[in-house]
Order: sequence, then structure tokens, then C-alpha cells
Amino acid sequence: MELGKVHLNLKTVLLTMMMFKWGIFCTASSDKCLSAPCHNGATCVDNMDDYACLCAKDGVRFMGKNCDELYDACSFAPCEDCSSTPGETEYHCICPDGLAGDNCTEEVDECESNPCSEPRSLCVDQLNGYFCRCPPGSEDRTAGHT
Repeated sequence: MELGKVHLNLKTVLLTMMMFKWGIFCTASSDKCLSAPCHNGATCVDNMDDYACLCAKDGVRFMGKNCDELYDACSFAPCEDCSSTPGETEYHCICPDGLAGDNCTEEVDECESNPCSEPRSLCVDQLNGYFCRCPPGSEDRTAGHT
């Protein structure tokens, strides 16, 4: 055997081993993004067993596995009663009585306006209401509003 042939065979063996390591001779898994499952300008990312769509963040927003549903900001809002325009990121919380603020987390102080008519009475704030605690022997016509 000649020295040149041994060297050439060694190169062939090494190249073949590297091609197996790189997966060139392995069965290729299908690219899940080839079928273009993502919509509305989304970017498809092929994973080993599945794909993921990265929804575009400019203009009208979309959500869902294939970015084919109009974005609903209320899906992610911290309040229970919400309104939003489909496809936009802004939301508006509709606060129940007794709560206020952007996310309905601030309790309204009904005693702030001094609702008790008896000057010596004490207004006690409650969630969504108040009551007037009057001194003994007096009566307040506004007592007990809840």
C-alpha cells in the first residue's frame, strides 16, 4: 500500500465521520416552517418537534399559536372587567363601585367628601360604602350608607 493512498483513505474516513457528526448522513427532520404556518408578518422559528411564531410587534398586533388572532389586551390585563380595541395594546379597566385607578387597585375613600351630616359623627370608610358613627344620644340621617 502506498503512503498517498493511506493518507487519502484517512481523510475520507475522517470526513465521513464528521459528516455523520454534523448530521449530514442522518435522516433530516422536516422543517415545520416550510408550510408557512405563521400569519400577519410573524416570523417562524423551527424547533426540533414543533415550531413557534414570533408575532410582529408593529402596527395591528396579533396573538395565538399562528399569530392569526387579533391581539386582545384584556387577556393580559390585571382587572376583571376590561375594554380594549382588538389589535391594540391599550386596555381600560372598568372598576366596580368602591375601586378606582388604572387597574382598579385603589380603594375609593367615601369618607373623603365628609358625607355624615352630624358634625360630631365619625365617618367609617368601607369597601364600596361608609357608615357614620354618631356620639351617644345623637342621630345622623346619612348613617349606614353602603
